[in-house]
Order: sequence, then C-alpha cells, then structure tokens
Amino acid sequence: MGRRSGPTAIAIANQSAYEGQAFSLDVSSHFVTPAAGDTLSFSGSLPAGLHIDAHTGIISGVPTDSDFGNHSITVTATDAHGKAISESFHLQVGDKGPTATAIADQSAYEGQSFSLNVSSHFAAPAAGDALTYSASLPTGLSIDAHTGIISGTPTNSDYTSSAHAFMFTFTSFDGTFTVTGQLGTASSLDAVGGYDITGITGIVVGSNGGIISSLINNPNPSAESISPDGVFIYDNVLLATSNTLLDYGGILFTSNNIEYNIFYQDGHYQLIETLSPHGTAWAEQSGLFTIAAIPVNDPITVTATDAHGMSVSETFHLQVGDSGPTATVVADQSAYAGENFSLAASLPTGLSIDAHTGIIAGTPTNGDAGNNPITVTAIDAHGMAISESFHLEVGNNNHIFFINSQNGDASINGSSSWTDIVDLHNVGQNAQFNIIELAADGHTVQSWTGLVVSGSAQSDHNLTLAQGDHATITITHTDSNAIDHITLQNIDHIRY
Repeated sequence: MGRRSGPTAIAIANQSAYEGQAFSLDVSSHFVTPAAGDTLSFSGSLPAGLHIDAHTGIISGVPTDSDFGNHSITVTATDAHGKAISESFHLQVGDKGPTATAIADQSAYEGQSFSLNVSSHFAAPAAGDALTYSASLPTGLSIDAHTGIISGTPTNSDYTSSAHAFMFTFTSFDGTFTVTGQLGTASSLDAVGGYDITGITGIVVGSNGGIISSLINNPNPSAESISPDGVFIYDNVLLATSNTLLDYGGILFTSNNIEYNIFYQDGHYQLIETLSPHGTAWAEQSGLFTIAAIPVNDPITVTATDAHGMSVSETFHLQVGDSGPTATVVADQSAYAGENFSLAASLPTGLSIDAHTGIIAGTPTNGDAGNNPITVTAIDAHGMAISESFHLEVGNNNHIFFINSQNGDASINGSSSWTDIVDLHNVGQNAQFNIIELAADGHTVQSWTGLVVSGSAQSDHNLTLAQGDHATITITHTDSNAIDHITLQNIDHIRY
C-alpha cells in the first residue's frame, strides 16, 4: 500500500472587515483533497465575532468591538485519514464609526429647566463599543458625556427670537440715563437699504424714567420725518452694514408720557428727552449705544465618538423663549404723612421706586393721606412684563385715628407723638367721643355716645368692621388744666 500525501493548499489573500458589519469568506477553494472521494473538515483561529463551518469552510459572523485591529488567521484542512494542511492570512478589522439619525428641533424658556436625551439618535458601530458625547451648547446647558442627556437652565443670554430683533442699550456718559430694551424690525431691507423699526420694548432709567410705552410710528419709514411735536427728526431705521448701526435720524419712542429720541450726531450717540409731552423743552445726554442681533435660534451640534476615535455629528436648533417675569402678592402697607417709608416693591406724590432695586421709598405728603392703590410693574430685558397691586394706607398724624384690627375686632388708638391737647391716652386727661359704625351700604351697624377715655383706650367698646365699613368718630377733648384747650375732631375711617 502506498503512502498518502494528504491535502494541499494555495495561499489565501489578506482580507478586511468592519466591526459591527457582517463578514463572510469561503476558504474551501484554497484546499484540495489528495484523492477523489476524500472529504475535508475545516478549523481555524478566529476573532471573537467569527466562526468557520467545519464542513463548508465558510468563515462568517460579525466582528465585535474587541475584534478591532489586525488578526493573523490560520485555517487548517484535515482529510478523512487525519492528514492536515494549514494556510494563514491577515484579517484587518476596521471601524466605520457610529451612525446617527436626525434630532428634531426643540424649544425651551430662559430660566426654566430643560432636558433632552439624544443618545437614542446615535448607534455604536459594534456590540461592546461605547459612545461618548459632546456638544456646542448655550451658556446654561451642558451634556453628560456618558448618557447623552442635555440638561440645564437656559440663561438670558441664550434668548432667541423668531422675529427680526435686536437688543440695545444706551448709557449716558454721566451715568444719569440708561435705556435698555429690544427692537423689532422688518425682516427685509427698505428702499434705502435699512431695516425699518416696527416695535420697541424696554425701560428708561433716569429722571422721569419708566417702562417704554411705544414706538412713535414714522409715516414714511424710508425717509426721515418730523416728530408730532415738531422737535425731533427721526426715521426709525437701522442701517444694514457689517456692523448694524442706528441711522442718523434715530429712534423715537415714549415712556411715562415723555418722548425720547436716540440718534447719532457729531461722532457719538445722543438721547434727547422732552421734559413735557409734545413740548419744546428738552434735555440732552451723550452716551454709548450698543446693539446686537438676537439669533433666531441656537444651533446645537452633538458629536458621538466611539472607543476608536471615530465620530459622527448631528445638528438641531433650540429656540429659547421668554415666559416673562413672575410675581407674588405684595401685602397692603401703612405709613404716616411726614414720616419716612420704605418698601422693596403709579405711586403717591411723596414716593418713588428705584428701577434697579425695586425699592419704593420717600416721605408721603398730606396729599397722600388715605388709601392709595399702587401697581408695581416688573419688565425683563425682552419687554415681557408682569404687574402686582397693593394698597398703601397713609395716615395723617394731625387728625386721623387708625382702627387697629386684632382677631376681627378693632380698637381706637392714638399716636404717642401727638401733643397732649389731642392725646387721648395721657393720664389725667378726659375726652368724650361718639362712635357710629356704618356698613358699606350706609346703614348704621352700631353706635355709642358720650364715651369717656381717661388714660387708656376703651377696650369695652370695640368695633368689628367688615371690609368697606366706616367708623365715624366725633371727639370732644378738654384739657383739665387749661379749659380753653378744646379740640373737636371728626374722623371718617374706612376699613379696606
């Protein structure tokens, strides 16, 4: 019997594949049996994601992330009598990188929390591969590199506008005036190559300052016009240059029933204010004017990178709106004419509000005596506003008693700062007084006459005043040491 020589083999060319993608190679054609009728079985040293069919010689599978790189693969063919031959080749497993699907545009509000998980829009190229995330984001947001969650609270600087809008600030060189706000403009250029200003919001801080009420419309926005009071030349146009500037004719607007004009002249910006509405008197301040376009949205690009440095990016747009400021109830307050009053919140004559701090302060005058309804308005940089109202009850120490409420009842109390001829609470002095309580509809609820105070309030004659009720009090006071010191007081006090 002759000696068997075993199977023979020819070279297998080097191959390439990608992690996460199917691979198949039939190596059976590279091996030949020694005799007709003999069969071969195949085996091989293979990367983790691949296997070889022992009968067909087909290598197949999906390379994993751990298979990335260059692999030396040896395939062995063995015949029915155990004779074997091997052939080696190299398999280069590459990385085509992660893939991505579109991320829908999003919306958020400044000052309010926002969260978006973008990880579902990215897929790693192979099992076992991990992605890390990065993104170009507005100031108040960040992305978790491991989870792909974008979260945070957009800030005022992240604000966007779907309108053709600009933020502006004018600050006088002497610091006495600041005007901040937002301009809305036409989206297309006008006949003279500028953007017509169509709206304005904001606030004037300074003498006579207040919330910007409205833009004074130019009847011919493509040219300069004379203002209704004949004082200003204006056109309400922004020049469309590489650096958006305010045109020479300026912006004309109203605030607190006063007209203002911001314009460019003699190499710098100026603010002119009419000191009386539609009058000719004016004050002028030179200052610095800045303006910046508000983007329509914030473009956000998210990049996912796999373990081998391959990456893919996807972009979406985030529009950040302004839901406006919020407010809580301001409790009703009380003060006395001629005495200092301060509150952090249309004001009575003697009071004013600091536009920056919100502190209402001043000294109420006699003309402020009574119940003053006060409305405080807070406006943000984008013109969104909210108002809250309260009542300030101003008493006059010369002739008004306050009825101080406790557990629903009321007692009459004077003031320790009064002189003795009208002070009901000093020992040794006497007063007679009549009290009539009137309901809101005018009918008498209860009354007392000839009541006497000697050193203390009449606690046994308390009033229970409903809202809107009046307490009419007539007081005759006699100083026992000076019979001529007689004071007659008539007080009509209402509970608000």
